[in-house]
Amino acid sequence: CGYLSRRWPLDRLAFFGGVTMALGLAAAGAVPPEPGLVFACGLISTLGSGFLAVPLRTMMQGLAPLHRLGATLGASQTLDFLGIGLGGLGRVLLRPLGLDARGTLIATACLLLLGLWWLARGISAAESANARSSAGKDHPIPR
Repeated sequence: CGYLSRRWPLDRLAFFGGVTMALGLAAAGAVPPEPGLVFACGLISTLGSGFLAVPLRTMMQGLAPLHRLGATLGASQTLDFLGIGLGGLGRVLLRPLGLDARGTLIATACLLLLGLWWLARGISAAESANARSSAGKDHPIPR
């Protein structure tokens, strides 16, 4: 991901990673429950998670004001762990809907794609605001 980030914009790498992660999760829910197949889907999803997390962290560091960088990264990590906790709660909440473990993986993939769409809108808005605030300055828009 670090190598590719020299050639590709970070938002595109993050989107690629999120879609790859969602495809891996959906595939894990759709394939027969054989360990080798589920493991391969997990590897695809894990690869995607790296392509999602690394560019997002890099963009956060580039977009945060220097005097708020530590607080921004700390809040981000807190939200990560909140998401981990809510993941366990999500399984409990999805069970009454009749979703088994495989259905939960597919539902998670759909929620991830919805979150990516929402995130892409926010990144686009942040880049537009950054472009407006740096108009006429000698530094490029961070990508």
